[in-house]
Amino acid sequence: MHLTTASRFLRAVFLAALLLLGGTASGMDLSSCYDDAPPPEDPIRCLLWRLVGYMRPIGADVSLRGTGRVVLGPGLYAQAEVRTEAVNSPWPEAIEIRFFRGEVTGGVSEEIRDRGLDGLKMEDVQDAYLRYSTPERPANLLSNLDPDLVGPINQDYRKRVQQMLEVLERRPTVHSPLAWREIRPGLETARVTAFRYIRLGENTLTLLRIDPARLRIVPFSRMEFEDRTLLNIEAWADRVPEAAALFNAGQYYPDYRYMGLLEKDGVSYGTDLHPTWRALFVSSPRNQASGQPPAAILDLERVRFDPRNNPYRYACQSFMLLDEDGRPRVRRSDRLASRTILAQDKLGRILVVMVQGAGTLYELALLLRQSDLSISQAMCLDGGFESQMFLRLDPGPRALYGGWVVNERRQFQSSTLKVALPAVMAVLPVSRP
Repeated sequence: MHLTTASRFLRAVFLAALLLLGGTASGMDLSSCYDDAPPPEDPIRCLLWRLVGYMRPIGADVSLRGTGRVVLGPGLYAQAEVRTEAVNSPWPEAIEIRFFRGEVTGGVSEEIRDRGLDGLKMEDVQDAYLRYSTPERPANLLSNLDPDLVGPINQDYRKRVQQMLEVLERRPTVHSPLAWREIRPGLETARVTAFRYIRLGENTLTLLRIDPARLRIVPFSRMEFEDRTLLNIEAWADRVPEAAALFNAGQYYPDYRYMGLLEKDGVSYGTDLHPTWRALFVSSPRNQASGQPPAAILDLERVRFDPRNNPYRYACQSFMLLDEDGRPRVRRSDRLASRTILAQDKLGRILVVMVQGAGTLYELALLLRQSDLSISQAMCLDGGFESQMFLRLDPGPRALYGGWVVNERRQFQSSTLKVALPAVMAVLPVSRP
């Protein structure tokens, strides 16, 4: 079915509001909030940002997140919680941290409530530093406090958060164990729970691992077809029924032109090579005897690439996430979204990582670097509602849709929105012409 001019315009306006341009917009700069950076100007806010990154949903309610028990010493532990009632910022509205004494079920000894995650303030009636002499009668240390003592209380607050972070950061496991399931020879899938860096929604990562010597990864663009219809990932799966799996390609302009190089058998379905995006996925060498790998991520900061003499049949450009030195190649901002990541492991296999919840690009780069996936480098594809994946499984297929875009300009969450895409990547048999 063709879109009318009016519906195309409305869709373009809508997508322009939703598109996550992760490689071009900055969000709040959090460069000083990580260990390899100069001391931050607002240390408690940075520490709390990092602490929230270690939280996971508590039970089935994904709006309530917590660290779980953090053991600080013999008979002493803490746990922090936040609740996201409305998606209006990448930051939670408030945080509660409770400190317990007792080996197993000891009672609460102290509790900190910080609205705004910006330190304790006497003038903020929702801030509190409670000390429990008895469970029924806690004393709020902020009540009638000498203003000169607010600074020392916040210093104690920062010290306690830092202590929790030191314990959490020492934990060696960043996700649940990998258990790969074969979809067909050369294609495996797994689902793992991330223990850090997913800040909204479920902490589940859906993974594909592809042997490019046995299967091909091929781009498809709506421009190849006479109707030029925009399709969500399930409709694309109907259009390419031989694909064992499909996932979204990179970003595109509001008029649906692909941002950067998107090439298939010498035909360009995108724009020219993007001058600042430095990742290029290539697959299926034209000359099988050339010795070139069947698929690879090219870091254009390190590899010279001439699009006029592309030795591969297929090419898809986007921006680097993690390079071969383990260096994240994205800004340290607070922009959150669902994500689709294309990666290469140290054995040359291609991995696709889909995050249906929401994380920052920088922290997802850290997660991949710390994971058990043996990733050598990774690039980002489109994110937000455009993050989509389709798997042909037995007994039935599974379609996954990203549901989050949260940053300083746009705050959207939906579990039902199925945005149509102008281009996808499909996993196909090698024998397909």
